[in-house]
Amino acid sequence: MRGLQRQLRLPAADCNAGLNETCDTSTTTPGKCVQCHTNTDCQNAFGASAGACDDTGHCVQCWGKTQAAASHDFCSGGLSECNLATKTCVQCIADHNATGEDCGISSGGTMYAQDARTCNADTYMCVAGCQFDSQCGCPHLSGGPESDCLNPDGTHRRPDQEHCDPRRTTMAGVTGPTLGACVQCTDNTHCEYKIVGTTQYSGVYGTFAHGDTNSNGKICHLGSSLDPNNHKCVQCECTALDGDTNTICDSPSCGPTASGPRVCDAATLMCRHKHQGEQCLEDNECGAAYPTSTCNAVGGGGTGFCAFRGNPDTPYVGGYCAADKGTGRCADFCDDICHCASGSACHPASDGSGNS
Repeated sequence: MRGLQRQLRLPAADCNAGLNETCDTSTTTPGKCVQCHTNTDCQNAFGASAGACDDTGHCVQCWGKTQAAASHDFCSGGLSECNLATKTCVQCIADHNATGEDCGISSGGTMYAQDARTCNADTYMCVAGCQFDSQCGCPHLSGGPESDCLNPDGTHRRPDQEHCDPRRTTMAGVTGPTLGACVQCTDNTHCEYKIVGTTQYSGVYGTFAHGDTNSNGKICHLGSSLDPNNHKCVQCECTALDGDTNTICDSPSCGPTASGPRVCDAATLMCRHKHQGEQCLEDNECGAAYPTSTCNAVGGGGTGFCAFRGNPDTPYVGGYCAADKGTGRCADFCDDICHCASGSACHPASDGSGNS
Protein backbone atom coordinates (compact mmCIF):
# COMPACT_ATOMS: atom_id res chain seq x y z
CA MET A 1 0.00 0.00 0.00
CA ARG A 2 1.44 3.24 -0.99
CA GLY A 3 1.89 5.79 1.81
CA LEU A 4 0.56 9.27 1.53
CA GLN A 5 2.86 12.23 2.00
CA ARG A 6 1.65 15.60 3.14
CA GLN A 7 3.48 18.88 2.99
CA LEU A 8 2.48 21.56 5.41
CA ARG A 9 2.87 25.08 4.09
CA LEU A 10 2.56 28.31 5.96
CA PRO A 11 -0.08 30.74 4.80
CA ALA A 12 1.49 33.75 3.16
CA ALA A 13 -0.11 35.87 5.88
CA ASP A 14 2.23 34.25 8.45
CA CYS A 15 5.28 35.80 6.78
CA ASN A 16 6.43 39.38 7.43
CA ALA A 17 5.75 41.35 4.28
CA GLY A 18 7.47 44.38 5.82
CA LEU A 19 10.70 42.39 5.74
CA ASN A 20 10.06 41.19 2.20
CA GLU A 21 9.35 37.68 3.49
CA THR A 22 7.34 35.27 1.39
CA CYS A 23 6.29 31.70 1.87
CA ASP A 24 8.82 29.46 0.17
CA THR A 25 7.15 27.20 -2.35
CA SER A 26 10.35 25.72 -3.72
CA THR A 27 11.43 22.14 -3.21
CA THR A 28 14.49 23.29 -1.25
CA THR A 29 12.91 24.77 1.89
CA PRO A 30 9.15 24.44 1.39
CA GLY A 31 6.80 25.94 3.94
CA LYS A 32 9.29 28.46 5.38
CA CYS A 33 9.22 32.22 5.36
CA VAL A 34 12.20 33.45 3.39
CA GLN A 35 13.53 36.63 1.89
CA CYS A 36 15.81 35.12 -0.68
CA HIS A 37 17.20 32.16 -2.53
CA THR A 38 20.28 33.87 -3.97
CA ASN A 39 22.53 36.78 -3.13
CA THR A 40 21.09 38.62 -6.11
CA ASP A 41 17.64 38.55 -4.47
CA CYS A 42 19.10 40.41 -1.48
CA GLN A 43 21.13 42.88 -3.50
CA ASN A 44 18.09 43.79 -5.58
CA ALA A 45 15.97 44.29 -2.46
CA PHE A 46 18.41 45.83 0.04
CA GLY A 47 21.61 46.74 -1.80
CA ALA A 48 25.01 46.29 -0.20
CA SER A 49 23.68 46.77 3.35
CA ALA A 50 22.23 43.24 3.32
CA GLY A 51 23.47 41.71 0.11
CA ALA A 52 24.08 38.13 1.23
CA CYS A 53 21.52 35.33 1.34
CA ASP A 54 22.25 33.19 4.39
CA ASP A 55 21.46 29.55 5.19
CA THR A 56 18.01 30.45 6.54
CA GLY A 57 16.96 32.27 3.38
CA HIS A 58 17.28 35.73 4.87
CA CYS A 59 19.29 38.73 3.73
CA VAL A 60 22.24 39.67 5.89
CA GLN A 61 25.31 41.86 5.56
CA CYS A 62 27.69 38.94 5.01
CA TRP A 63 27.57 35.18 4.83
CA GLY A 64 29.50 32.29 3.39
CA LYS A 65 30.42 28.68 3.91
CA THR A 66 33.85 29.77 5.16
CA GLN A 67 35.17 32.79 7.03
CA ALA A 68 37.45 33.74 4.16
CA ALA A 69 34.72 33.49 1.54
CA ALA A 70 32.24 35.53 3.56
CA SER A 71 34.78 38.27 4.23
CA HIS A 72 36.12 38.40 0.70
CA ASP A 73 32.74 38.54 -1.01
CA PHE A 74 30.91 41.03 1.19
CA CYS A 75 33.24 42.98 3.54
CA SER A 76 35.83 45.61 2.66
CA GLY A 77 37.51 48.80 3.78
CA GLY A 78 37.86 49.25 7.53
CA LEU A 79 35.34 46.46 8.17
CA SER A 80 36.94 43.69 6.16
CA GLU A 81 36.04 40.62 8.22
CA CYS A 82 32.70 38.78 8.44
CA ASN A 83 31.53 37.82 11.91
CA LEU A 84 29.71 34.62 11.01
CA ALA A 85 27.92 34.56 14.36
CA THR A 86 26.22 37.92 13.83
CA LYS A 87 26.50 37.91 10.02
CA THR A 88 27.89 41.44 10.05
CA CYS A 89 31.12 43.00 8.76
CA VAL A 90 33.57 43.91 11.51
CA GLN A 91 37.08 45.30 11.80
CA CYS A 92 38.63 42.09 13.09
CA ILE A 93 38.11 38.65 14.57
CA ALA A 94 40.13 37.26 17.49
CA ASP A 95 41.00 34.08 15.57
CA HIS A 96 43.43 36.16 13.50
CA ASN A 97 45.36 37.67 16.42
CA ALA A 98 48.35 35.34 16.24
CA THR A 99 48.98 36.12 12.58
CA GLY A 100 48.20 39.85 12.69
CA GLU A 101 45.95 39.36 9.67
CA ASP A 102 43.52 42.05 10.85
CA CYS A 103 45.25 44.25 13.44
CA GLY A 104 48.89 43.91 12.44
CA ILE A 105 51.03 46.34 10.50
CA SER A 106 51.26 46.19 6.72
CA SER A 107 54.61 46.17 4.98
CA GLY A 108 55.10 45.40 1.31
CA GLY A 109 51.57 44.06 1.05
CA THR A 110 52.05 41.59 3.90
CA MET A 111 50.51 41.90 7.36
CA TYR A 112 52.81 41.37 10.34
CA ALA A 113 51.61 40.76 13.89
CA GLN A 114 54.44 42.29 15.94
CA ASP A 115 53.06 45.80 16.47
CA ALA A 116 51.27 45.19 19.80
CA ARG A 117 47.70 45.51 18.53
CA THR A 118 45.07 42.86 19.02
CA CYS A 119 41.39 42.19 18.33
CA ASN A 120 38.95 42.67 21.19
CA ALA A 121 36.69 39.62 20.97
CA ASP A 122 33.80 41.54 22.57
CA THR A 123 33.82 44.58 20.29
CA TYR A 124 35.56 43.15 17.19
CA MET A 125 37.77 46.24 17.15
CA CYS A 126 41.59 46.49 17.04
CA VAL A 127 43.02 47.80 20.31
CA ALA A 128 46.43 48.17 21.92
CA GLY A 129 47.69 44.99 23.53
CA CYS A 130 48.36 41.36 22.69
CA GLN A 131 47.18 37.82 23.22
CA PHE A 132 50.19 36.01 21.74
CA ASP A 133 53.98 36.48 21.78
CA SER A 134 53.85 36.85 18.00
CA GLN A 135 52.12 40.23 18.50
CA CYS A 136 55.09 41.68 20.38
CA GLY A 137 58.56 42.87 19.50
CA CYS A 138 58.14 45.68 16.99
CA PRO A 139 57.20 49.29 17.65
CA HIS A 140 54.27 50.72 15.69
CA LEU A 141 56.65 53.07 13.87
CA SER A 142 60.01 51.36 13.90
CA GLY A 143 61.85 53.95 11.87
CA GLY A 144 62.98 51.21 9.52
CA PRO A 145 61.57 48.49 7.30
CA GLU A 146 59.42 45.84 8.95
CA SER A 147 61.92 43.25 7.75
CA ASP A 148 64.31 44.60 10.40
CA CYS A 149 61.99 43.20 13.03
CA LEU A 150 61.95 39.78 11.43
CA ASN A 151 65.71 39.61 10.97
CA PRO A 152 67.47 37.81 13.88
CA ASP A 153 69.81 40.79 14.22
CA GLY A 154 67.26 43.50 13.42
CA THR A 155 67.96 46.81 15.10
CA HIS A 156 64.40 47.99 15.55
CA ARG A 157 62.97 45.32 17.83
CA ARG A 158 61.91 46.03 21.41
CA PRO A 159 63.92 43.52 23.41
CA ASP A 160 62.08 44.51 26.58
CA GLN A 161 58.69 43.78 25.02
CA GLU A 162 59.17 40.44 23.28
CA HIS A 163 56.57 38.41 25.19
CA CYS A 164 52.86 38.70 25.90
CA ASP A 165 50.92 38.57 29.13
CA PRO A 166 47.31 38.44 27.89
CA ARG A 167 45.94 39.23 31.37
CA ARG A 168 47.57 42.62 31.87
CA THR A 169 45.59 45.82 31.30
CA THR A 170 48.48 48.31 31.07
CA MET A 171 51.52 48.38 28.82
CA ALA A 172 54.65 50.51 28.76
CA GLY A 173 54.49 53.19 26.09
CA VAL A 174 50.68 53.09 25.81
CA THR A 175 48.31 55.60 27.39
CA GLY A 176 45.08 54.10 28.69
CA PRO A 177 43.94 50.50 29.20
CA THR A 178 45.18 47.67 27.01
CA LEU A 179 44.03 44.14 26.25
CA GLY A 180 47.13 42.26 27.31
CA ALA A 181 50.63 43.71 27.35
CA CYS A 182 53.96 43.09 25.69
CA VAL A 183 56.50 42.56 28.46
CA GLN A 184 60.08 41.51 28.95
CA CYS A 185 59.23 38.07 30.28
CA THR A 186 56.54 35.73 31.50
CA ASP A 187 58.85 32.80 32.22
CA ASN A 188 62.43 32.36 33.43
CA THR A 189 63.49 31.05 30.02
CA HIS A 190 62.61 34.46 28.56
CA CYS A 191 65.43 36.01 30.56
CA GLU A 192 68.14 34.30 28.58
CA TYR A 193 70.20 36.42 26.23
CA LYS A 194 69.55 36.38 22.49
CA ILE A 195 72.03 34.13 20.71
CA VAL A 196 73.57 35.95 17.78
CA GLY A 197 72.82 34.21 14.51
CA THR A 198 69.52 32.67 15.56
CA THR A 199 65.92 33.82 15.74
CA GLN A 200 65.79 33.56 19.54
CA TYR A 201 64.91 36.89 21.10
CA SER A 202 64.74 36.36 24.84
CA GLY A 203 65.04 38.94 27.58
CA VAL A 204 67.62 41.59 26.80
CA TYR A 205 70.05 41.45 23.92
CA GLY A 206 73.33 39.71 24.63
CA THR A 207 76.57 39.27 22.75
CA PHE A 208 76.96 35.51 22.85
CA ALA A 209 78.23 33.92 19.68
CA HIS A 210 76.20 31.13 18.14
CA GLY A 211 76.74 27.93 20.12
CA ASP A 212 77.73 29.64 23.38
CA THR A 213 75.63 29.21 26.50
CA ASN A 214 72.75 31.64 26.74
CA SER A 215 72.04 31.43 30.47
CA ASN A 216 72.74 34.63 32.41
CA GLY A 217 71.27 33.55 35.73
CA LYS A 218 68.34 35.97 35.61
CA ILE A 219 64.81 35.07 36.61
CA CYS A 220 61.43 36.45 35.59
CA HIS A 221 59.84 38.44 38.40
CA LEU A 222 56.05 38.17 38.46
CA GLY A 223 54.62 40.73 40.85
CA SER A 224 51.48 42.76 41.33
CA SER A 225 50.11 45.17 38.72
CA LEU A 226 51.66 48.09 40.66
CA ASP A 227 55.07 46.44 40.96
CA PRO A 228 57.58 48.35 38.77
CA ASN A 229 59.54 45.11 38.27
CA ASN A 230 56.53 43.05 37.24
CA HIS A 231 57.37 40.83 34.24
CA LYS A 232 61.00 41.96 34.24
CA CYS A 233 64.18 39.91 34.20
CA VAL A 234 65.91 40.32 37.56
CA GLN A 235 68.80 38.75 39.41
CA CYS A 236 67.24 38.28 42.84
CA GLU A 237 64.10 38.47 44.98
CA CYS A 238 63.67 40.50 48.16
CA THR A 239 61.48 38.63 50.64
CA ALA A 240 62.77 40.26 53.87
CA LEU A 241 64.22 43.80 53.88
CA ASP A 242 67.23 44.69 56.02
CA GLY A 243 65.11 46.59 58.57
CA ASP A 244 67.46 49.58 58.60
CA THR A 245 67.31 51.56 55.37
CA ASN A 246 64.96 48.95 53.85
CA THR A 247 66.75 49.37 50.54
CA ILE A 248 68.38 45.94 50.43
CA CYS A 249 67.99 42.33 51.50
CA ASP A 250 70.15 39.24 51.65
CA SER A 251 69.60 36.84 48.77
CA PRO A 252 71.22 33.49 47.96
CA SER A 253 71.12 34.55 44.31
CA CYS A 254 73.63 37.33 44.93
CA GLY A 255 76.93 35.57 45.38
CA PRO A 256 80.14 37.47 46.14
CA THR A 257 82.41 38.94 43.51
CA ALA A 258 86.18 39.21 43.70
CA SER A 259 85.79 42.56 45.46
CA GLY A 260 83.36 41.35 48.13
CA PRO A 261 79.86 40.17 49.08
CA ARG A 262 76.71 41.50 47.45
CA VAL A 263 73.10 42.14 48.42
CA CYS A 264 69.82 42.40 46.51
CA ASP A 265 68.64 45.91 45.70
CA ALA A 266 65.00 46.18 46.81
CA ALA A 267 64.11 48.70 44.11
CA THR A 268 65.64 47.00 41.06
CA LEU A 269 65.96 43.38 42.27
CA MET A 270 69.53 43.38 40.94
CA CYS A 271 72.62 42.26 42.84
CA ARG A 272 75.07 44.93 44.00
CA HIS A 273 77.44 45.91 46.76
CA LYS A 274 76.08 48.16 49.47
CA HIS A 275 76.05 51.91 48.82
CA GLN A 276 76.40 55.04 50.91
CA GLY A 277 74.34 55.03 54.09
CA GLU A 278 73.75 51.28 54.32
CA GLN A 279 75.05 49.35 57.34
CA CYS A 280 78.29 47.42 57.00
CA LEU A 281 81.05 45.69 58.93
CA GLU A 282 83.83 45.46 56.31
CA ASP A 283 85.05 47.74 53.53
CA ASN A 284 84.50 45.09 50.86
CA GLU A 285 80.77 45.08 51.53
CA CYS A 286 80.60 48.59 50.05
CA GLY A 287 81.24 49.90 46.56
CA ALA A 288 77.92 50.56 44.79
CA ALA A 289 77.31 54.04 43.44
CA TYR A 290 74.71 56.14 45.22
CA PRO A 291 72.14 57.54 42.74
CA THR A 292 72.55 61.25 43.63
CA SER A 293 76.29 61.25 44.33
CA THR A 294 79.03 62.06 41.84
CA CYS A 295 81.75 60.89 44.23
CA ASN A 296 83.58 57.58 43.87
CA ALA A 297 82.09 54.61 45.70
CA VAL A 298 85.29 52.59 45.21
CA GLY A 299 88.79 53.60 46.20
CA GLY A 300 92.10 52.97 44.51
CA GLY A 301 92.30 49.50 46.04
CA GLY A 302 89.18 48.39 44.23
CA THR A 303 86.90 48.21 47.28
CA GLY A 304 84.49 50.54 49.00
CA PHE A 305 84.74 52.14 52.42
CA CYS A 306 82.82 51.21 55.59
CA ALA A 307 82.93 54.26 57.85
CA PHE A 308 82.69 53.49 61.56
CA ARG A 309 83.56 56.97 62.73
CA GLY A 310 83.16 60.32 61.09
CA ASN A 311 82.18 63.88 61.85
CA PRO A 312 81.98 64.51 65.62
CA ASP A 313 78.74 66.39 65.00
CA THR A 314 76.83 63.13 64.39
CA PRO A 315 74.19 62.20 67.01
CA TYR A 316 76.46 59.52 68.43
CA VAL A 317 79.21 60.19 70.92
CA GLY A 318 82.58 60.65 69.25
CA GLY A 319 81.08 60.68 65.77
CA TYR A 320 80.53 56.92 65.55
CA CYS A 321 77.98 55.70 63.00
CA ALA A 322 76.33 53.44 65.57
CA ALA A 323 75.74 54.00 69.25
CA ASP A 324 77.33 50.66 70.11
CA LYS A 325 80.32 51.45 67.86
CA GLY A 326 79.95 47.94 66.42
CA THR A 327 78.74 48.69 62.92
CA GLY A 328 79.53 51.22 60.23
CA ARG A 329 77.91 52.68 57.17
CA CYS A 330 79.15 52.68 53.60
CA ALA A 331 80.60 56.02 52.51
CA ASP A 332 81.81 57.49 49.23
CA PHE A 333 85.32 58.82 48.65
CA CYS A 334 84.98 62.58 48.23
CA ASP A 335 87.01 65.70 47.47
CA ASP A 336 86.34 69.34 46.64
CA ILE A 337 85.26 68.48 43.09
CA CYS A 338 82.61 65.78 43.37
CA HIS A 339 79.14 66.38 44.79
CA CYS A 340 78.02 64.37 47.79
CA ALA A 341 74.57 62.84 47.90
CA SER A 342 71.78 65.01 49.22
CA GLY A 343 71.86 65.14 53.04
CA SER A 344 75.54 64.23 53.30
CA ALA A 345 78.79 66.19 53.38
CA CYS A 346 82.47 65.52 52.76
CA HIS A 347 84.51 65.08 55.95
CA PRO A 348 87.23 62.80 57.35
CA ALA A 349 86.17 59.30 58.41
CA SER A 350 87.76 56.02 59.49
CA ASP A 351 86.75 52.39 59.02
CA GLY A 352 86.68 49.56 61.56
CA SER A 353 90.44 49.08 61.28
CA GLY A 354 91.20 52.77 61.76
CA ASN A 355 91.95 53.41 58.10
CA SER A 356 90.84 56.79 56.80
